[in-house]
Amino acid sequence: MRLGFHHLEVLVAVADAGSIRKAAQLLQVAQPALTTQLHRIELALGSSLFHRHRDGVTPTEVGRYAITRARELLAGIDDLETTLRTLAKDEQPVGALRVGGVAGPFLPILVDVLRELLPGRDIPTVMEPMVGTLLERLSTGALDIVVVHEFPGFEVRAPENIDLHVIIAAEPIFAMVAESHPTAGKSEICLADLADDDWVMMTPDDTGLYARLRIVCASAGFTPRIRHAASDSSAAIALISAGQAVGGLYATGRPAPGVTVRPIAGTPHCRQIMLGWRRDSEVAGLGDELAERLLQQYFDLANDRPHYASWLAVRGRDAILTLPPRAHVSTRT
Repeated sequence: MRLGFHHLEVLVAVADAGSIRKAAQLLQVAQPALTTQLHRIELALGSSLFHRHRDGVTPTEVGRYAITRARELLAGIDDLETTLRTLAKDEQPVGALRVGGVAGPFLPILVDVLRELLPGRDIPTVMEPMVGTLLERLSTGALDIVVVHEFPGFEVRAPENIDLHVIIAAEPIFAMVAESHPTAGKSEICLADLADDDWVMMTPDDTGLYARLRIVCASAGFTPRIRHAASDSSAAIALISAGQAVGGLYATGRPAPGVTVRPIAGTPHCRQIMLGWRRDSEVAGLGDELAERLLQQYFDLANDRPHYASWLAVRGRDAILTLPPRAHVSTRT
């Protein structure tokens, strides 16, 4: 038996539900049928994927790997469908300014600014986790401007006709722990204090985020146990608030009930946020004004996030605007 799309959905559903009974309800199938199907998947792979307990199931070591890869593949299929539908649409009005970006508040902020600068323009958007896909679509003309991010040591490689303009040079990533976590009462968290915790991360993308976390944690003397891959932030928050994992939060992320957000001591973990456009695009002439207005709205948003506002009040805005020794506007090849 070869694994197919439905088999991957079964693995992820059982992992998310924590029991075969609950997964059967989610998938709207009979529990015995799902049990049989899961057994066939394990037989085909030659390994048990879940430990069975009286109150549910938990992934084995092999199961954790299989579930992580299943999430990646399902996300890739979803992305393929979205991209193909977008490319197939012929009803986009002439003159539309097509905007793409990674998930987060920067994309809607960018749209607001573009509407101010180009009133009356139609501005369709595409949200895409894969930075490489965004830049490729930008290069070929399927998009006109994108907002992307990168992590130190994993710099973006862009096509030759694309310019990247750094907006935020070093946005800090904060630590998220349960309110009951031993570090929750501290003003900042040392990474070493999270060495014994399980970590939850968003589904892997092409930015090197997982590898960057491992590098940062290695500097603190440990290897992070990344046990959970969440396809959306609500799933990650649920694990953290329940005390089952710790994780990272982008600075402009919104705090959630049951979760404490604290700066990481020394700010070892950060990302760079950039705008990208083709050199022959009309957007290229708006670069400076775009950057100025984006920053204003960005800092307005930062002031609405208590953890980030406090961090900026101590360190100042220059802490995130100071560029590493590289060009402000650069072309990556």
